[in-house]
Formats: sequence, structure tokens, C-alpha cells
Amino acid sequence: MDLIALRTSSAGRQSRTITISPNGRTVALRLELRFLCRNNRWYLSIADGLTGAPLVQYIPLVACTPDALNNLLRQFAYLGLGGVWVLNKNTEASGKDPAEDTLSDFEIIWGDADD
Repeated sequence: MDLIALRTSSAGRQSRTITISPNGRTVALRLELRFLCRNNRWYLSIADGLTGAPLVQYIPLVACTPDALNNLLRQFAYLGLGGVWVLNKNTEASGKDPAEDTLSDFEIIWGDADD
């Protein structure tokens, strides 16, 4: 499993390239996080880290709750990217989704799809 720390950005947009190994296959990915004021929500887009080709766009960042683990990539299993879970580091506010100014309170766990 890989842990991706998130940071709040005043621009409402941030990107980075990561290398992960979901299900034993190493891949380079370009991640982009955007805050859309209209929806008051952060979104994750994923592109191929080498070619820049979009793979998945605008997945809403929905935090896991103590009762439910939400694999944000479940419906995209055919891409072989593994699974993504958004966790709130602040246990008192667990279950709340990231807001414009609270993104740094969250982290992304990236692992095998069946974790």
C-alpha cells in the first residue's frame, strides 16, 4: 500500500506524478486534484505518467467512514490501477468529505484492489 499525503492549495488545483505497484504491476501515474467551487468538492483525475493520456477524470473525493470503506476506483477495476481510499486523519471528523480548506486533513491510501 502507498500513502499519499494531501495538502490544501490556495489555487484549488494541484498535481503530482507518482509510481505505485498495485497488484504487483509498477505504473507511473499523474494525479491531479481540483476543487470545484460550484460543487464545493475536491475531484481526482488520473493520467498515464509517461504519455499523459487521461485514464479516469473527476472522481469525487469521498471519505471513508468508520462503517464503510469506499474504493473510489472499484468501477474502474478493468484499468488495473488497484484501489483508492480517502481517509480523514482527524478522527473526530471522520466521515466528512474534504472541503476547500481541509484537504490537508486527509490522505489517500492506494493499494491492491482487493485490500
